Amino acid sequence: MQNPIESYWKQQMEKCKNVLENNNFDAYLVKDSLEAHQIIIKEIIPKIEVKSASWGDSMPLHATGVIDTLRKIPGINVIETCAEGVPRDEIIERRRQALLADLFFSVSNALTETGKLVNLLLYGLQKSGPYL
Repeated sequence: MQNPIESYWKQQMEKCKNVLENNNFDAYLVKDSLEAHQIIIKEIIPKIEVKSASWGDSMPLHATGVIDTLRKIPGINVIETCAEGVPRDEIIERRRQALLADLFFSVSNALTETGKLVNLLLYGLQKSGPYL
């Protein structure tokens, strides 16, 4: 018999997937970061013929290894917007370029039960200055 807590969260995740699909998202449920990595690299990227890619700084993307893999794929211009040691003017220009990338990875802060993504923009100070 399945653990009741696991069963509850599995049902909740299925609901989330369904409401996202009803809102015209392609949604995937994965068991771990390796499976997420494989779906992104083997299914999503080839489907949209990516020539340029970027991301908002994201711990989940780092955890999946997707960023490291993107850097190794020939033919994809990877736009690094959070690189350390890069002059501020260059970072700002890269962030402008990232707005036009074929693929931009972002992580939402929350998902409502009706399938809406909730994103918070924080404005504050970091080592290299204010967030943009």
